[in-house]
Amino acid sequence: MSKTRQKILFILSFLLPSIIFFSYFAYRGLEILTVDLGQQYVDFLAYYRDNLFTNPLKLIYSLAKGLGGSMIGTDAYYLNSPLNLILFLFPKKLLPEAILGLISIKIGLIGLSSYYIWQKLFTNYHKTIALAASLAYALCGYVIANNLNLMWLDTLILLPLLINCINQILTSQNSKWLILVTFLLWFTNFYTGFMALLFGLLYFIVQLFSKRYVHPANLIKIYLTKSIIASFLVSFILVPTFFELLQGKVHGSSNFNFKFQFLPWNIFNKFEIGSYNFNEMESGMPNIYFTSLLLLICLTYFLSNKVAIRAKIANFILLIFLCLSFSFNPLVLLWHMGQFPVWYPGRFSFVFVFFALNLTIQVLSQQESFSLFQKLLTIIVAISLSGFFYLNYERYSFMDQTKLELSLIFIICDLLLIIFYRYKWAPIFILGLAGIEVVVNLMFSLDNITYQHNYSYTNTTQAFKQASHYVNTHNTSLFRIEKNFDRSENDALSQDYNGVGHFNSISDWQTLQFIDKIGLKNNDNSFSNAYSTLATDAILGIKYYFIPAPGFRTLPIKQQINLTEVYWRPDLDKDKIIKQSKQVQIRKNDAALPLIFKLNSAKGLSLKSGDPVGNQTRILQNILGTKQKFFTAFDLPDNPEVHNVDAWPGGWRQYDRINKNKDSTISFVFKPNTNDPYYFELPSDVDSDSASMYVNGNSVDTENLGTSSKLINFASNSKGQTIHINFILHTSSINLTNAKIWRLNTTKLQSALKDYNKDQPVTYQTSPLSLKLTVNNSNNSNQRLASTIPFSNNWLIFDNGHLVKKQLWASTFLSFKLRPGIHHINLIYIPFAFLTGLLISIVVLILLVIIHRKNRPHEK
Repeated sequence: MSKTRQKILFILSFLLPSIIFFSYFAYRGLEILTVDLGQQYVDFLAYYRDNLFTNPLKLIYSLAKGLGGSMIGTDAYYLNSPLNLILFLFPKKLLPEAILGLISIKIGLIGLSSYYIWQKLFTNYHKTIALAASLAYALCGYVIANNLNLMWLDTLILLPLLINCINQILTSQNSKWLILVTFLLWFTNFYTGFMALLFGLLYFIVQLFSKRYVHPANLIKIYLTKSIIASFLVSFILVPTFFELLQGKVHGSSNFNFKFQFLPWNIFNKFEIGSYNFNEMESGMPNIYFTSLLLLICLTYFLSNKVAIRAKIANFILLIFLCLSFSFNPLVLLWHMGQFPVWYPGRFSFVFVFFALNLTIQVLSQQESFSLFQKLLTIIVAISLSGFFYLNYERYSFMDQTKLELSLIFIICDLLLIIFYRYKWAPIFILGLAGIEVVVNLMFSLDNITYQHNYSYTNTTQAFKQASHYVNTHNTSLFRIEKNFDRSENDALSQDYNGVGHFNSISDWQTLQFIDKIGLKNNDNSFSNAYSTLATDAILGIKYYFIPAPGFRTLPIKQQINLTEVYWRPDLDKDKIIKQSKQVQIRKNDAALPLIFKLNSAKGLSLKSGDPVGNQTRILQNILGTKQKFFTAFDLPDNPEVHNVDAWPGGWRQYDRINKNKDSTISFVFKPNTNDPYYFELPSDVDSDSASMYVNGNSVDTENLGTSSKLINFASNSKGQTIHINFILHTSSINLTNAKIWRLNTTKLQSALKDYNKDQPVTYQTSPLSLKLTVNNSNNSNQRLASTIPFSNNWLIFDNGHLVKKQLWASTFLSFKLRPGIHHINLIYIPFAFLTGLLISIVVLILLVIIHRKNRPHEK
């Protein structure tokens, strides 16, 4: 084959998957934002694009990350791909389109890297078979399902290069690139990088067993030495990330057991066309589709006369091990670093796809025809697979009659190709059939997914970024901003303000615990300002609120901001309006505390689980040094109006549905006797799955209530008005025994906070890693200062140039004590784990250079 034709095949290995993927979304209006990509990653990428070259220290620490936290672990998981630099080629307003281009390029590189390793096994025209396999790998079920998790795709690019390096060690006892490839796997995404490296180790062991090597110990030494060196070289990422994981993921619940998540053979259902939808995304089976044609050929490997029996046994064991890893819980935990995945099951399944395709390539490169036994095997498997599809297609929501028929048609075509296999014409037929299968699978899979409009993201981000710019320009002190709605929990990152909410796989456990105890919306990976009160607004230093301007819905739909989730907060009318645009109203909360403040109580502060009102009261009392209680409790109104519901006797507020086929409702009527805000305390087990909640006909979001009961603000400035609180049951019963109504005495609260704030310091952020304030302690005793900045040993506090001892407040936040007098305080954030890891990386790099220079003369 001429060099020109070889270059064309290399180009096609990149262009084919890239163009196929991009074309699908071009047809859908270039709209790629969905689920986590639209609610999480896009904000990280916007933050990355805004700060990488202009303010890189913000990629080390950010107060926009929830209540504040390290960004290094976030960078390591989401943002370290060098390919993210492509985003700078697009204007900011085209970020969603830029992300689509980035993902398309990554998918093209997956095809290119896999073609590079597989084409080596073919000569001339038959390199087209490697092109077919690379297309199947680049557009396999894993990529189709996880293209939105774009930070994982770099690992799929690097995996073929890792295996190529291992093959070089086995054949020539050397590999120039293993250190670099291993380094990049850890660097671009440590999570999927770990999976690829674990597979690389298993692959290396299998290959050692498959053949008899003269000096296997020497091969092991070379492989392990280079892998370990590469891992130490990336210490500047791994060390700080490890410590961040200790503060977060390690606290998650992963109960070890020897159970199967599903019957192992059910995984074959994923070889049906379009076996993907939102249910599969959340809690289905791993996505391993790589065409039924290449699956059938893969299985013929174990009946090939060209393959040694040792190799067959070793590769069969590894294949079975990977299959069991999909469902057997101990192996699931092994691949996922000790944690069960939340959404996106089988995140390591790309290694199975690659390994199976690698076996397929070995068959097609070593034999020019299929034996009778191989053909019989494919016939038996094809019939079994068809029967399996037919018997199960009504069991899974992703299956339907059309997909079943298409899958059976493809299996028939696959069988015909294998039975009448002709080596001369095989490449073009394999490429054609595999290509059609992956395209059809892509279309039917992604048609099951809904996508956000790009203008929904850009309109919202631009409108609120302008609002935050206005506020930050007119007030240069340190404060927080929030909204009465979310586009995503990560809005603060993309809209340039310090907020409360955050959505991140690497979250601080202490912060999550505090958020839960004060009653804000949360789960294991995210939290937001939903279910907040005027008390939590004051405690967390929320100085400004952005709310949608009245009448913004009158604008053309393509110009409107996007309200993904609206919080019911009528109490915000207590805040004064300071500016309003067509879509955004800015309100100021004069009662907000500064982020660093004096404590008027010397007592310790302990918070209880499941008691949001009690905890908010305890925090305010501890800060203000008072015994005042600002909340007053009321029982739910007696004798609610019920329909199709049985109420338990004896004062219990337990309600059972009578007829499950009819609507069941419970309606409470409440008439406030003041203009103060009132909050409905909803038990944690009452959420949108168990019942829908309405206030005067308006739907109230009650989703993801966490473990604590939540406070729903249902009235404010409503003295004498009748408030209807309705529940529509979705389950067989609802228990409102622990539900209460609370009134917040705003006159008492605002008066106390107004007096308190007169003597509080003003904090300024002098850089992303430093804060300053001046404190006058006029007392004759030590004064303790506390904050709502999460505690970290990386913070150093200097009082007039002298280091001050840090303390923990509310089991979550940074605090310290000052002697009487005037104090100039500087807080500096130093990422010690990052610097330690960086030192290790530099030392290893220097040693590597020295060793290389010493060995260079001998190489000559």
